[in-house]
Amino acid sequence: MKMKLGGFVLVLALVARAEVASAAPGGRVRVLHTPIAVAEAGAPLRVEADVTDAFRATRIELRYRITGQPEFSSVAFAREAEGRYLAVVPGTAVAPPGLEYGIASVGEGGEAWHFASEGHPHPVVVRTSAEAARLREALGRVGGRRSRLQLAAEYVVFGARRRVAGEAKQDDLYTRLEADFTYRLLTPIVQHIRLGYGRMRGQTLNDTSDPEPGRDTGLDYGFAEVRFNATRNLFFDGRVLAGATETGFNGGARAALQIGADDATYVQLGAEVVGGVGQNGWVTLSWDTVPYVRMSTTVGVTTFPAPDGDGGLSLRYELEIPLGKDMTFAANVGYQARDERVGGLAGGARIGVAF
Repeated sequence: MKMKLGGFVLVLALVARAEVASAAPGGRVRVLHTPIAVAEAGAPLRVEADVTDAFRATRIELRYRITGQPEFSSVAFAREAEGRYLAVVPGTAVAPPGLEYGIASVGEGGEAWHFASEGHPHPVVVRTSAEAARLREALGRVGGRRSRLQLAAEYVVFGARRRVAGEAKQDDLYTRLEADFTYRLLTPIVQHIRLGYGRMRGQTLNDTSDPEPGRDTGLDYGFAEVRFNATRNLFFDGRVLAGATETGFNGGARAALQIGADDATYVQLGAEVVGGVGQNGWVTLSWDTVPYVRMSTTVGVTTFPAPDGDGGLSLRYELEIPLGKDMTFAANVGYQARDERVGGLAGGARIGVAF
């Protein structure tokens, strides 16, 4: 429950600024305040607000309590600059599991709440110092951005082949398109969750027992993926997918083990099964020794685009560069073959934006 509340409050603090105007004795006081999401246990908590027409109230208060306590304590806001006010919650009141607070003004005619309320105070997650440090480090490694949208595409050709001598050659290839959204929870157990849509289309050879020399394959699917933290630099990805073809429904799964974080040198070993399309396995080495450029090399084995097709080997090389502060672009080229006689080229690209 604590992690769920923490995630909600973090999102709230990134996207919300509360501005509530309430009638105060003798006129109107306006308070503009950015909600606080997380605080460190034992450290005094500074709460700032922009106040307009503060003279219309006798006193502007910060009212706070440790989560679960029935009564509020209060501390007066002090003016720091023109329109800028500060109140400080003592460190003794900043304790797990959390803190709740609101802002009110007091005058001759009574009181008015300007941010949150007595019945619905604003919650703050209070973390131990070690947990707060871990979260700061995790956010720093992703540039402070928890969300990412990504679009990726690839075109893979194994070459034109024939089943038997004298028969017309058939294309052996596939295309893949995926769009996904990633949200980084950054908890000690779960690094991120990812939801997406994919589309695969392929052409391949039939078995010699089939009168038709070739056939089309493919799958439209949705997927859900979770990355688990085994250690600080060891991760496990698990994905399930479900989709539809022209003849019915199908599914699949994917798993990967990664040694090293995404922002450092890492090795990843993975395998996937896509129903009606085939099986795929890979080993990737990624490094960032050149400033502003990440490079990766992947060696794979696959039956794509058919589950009963011949296996093939592939080699892929990728470059990734930043496009400004929040976007990245990557392009890759490769070569693959099912035997020593016939092979083909591959190419792909992906673009992502973090926020």
